[in-house]
Amino acid sequence: MARSRYPPDDFVCPYQDHCPHLDGMSTTWVLEEYRRGGDSYQEQMQIIDDLDETLETARKRMRELEKEIAELRAKYQALHQKQFKPNRKKTTAGDDTVQFLIGS
Repeated sequence: MARSRYPPDDFVCPYQDHCPHLDGMSTTWVLEEYRRGGDSYQEQMQIIDDLDETLETARKRMRELEKEIAELRAKYQALHQKQFKPNRKKTTAGDDTVQFLIGS
């Protein structure tokens, strides 16, 4: 004959309040904590999802700001360089005379 998976309806465990397999803890308390743990897990996962979304938004904003900084630096450098004349090779008075004589 097969053994029943569940105890009889009128069965009361003598160790219900101090189970030796649960280090003396109450089985009722352990079951309540187990069930509460599932709710707590779902809350924590929701918090993690919210934080991931916030982090991704912040990373996107950082990329935009870095791009804007690069553009502003390029504009600044262009404006700064515009203030100065480009380097040109200076000719001496002797060079002008030689070119004049050669060109004639």
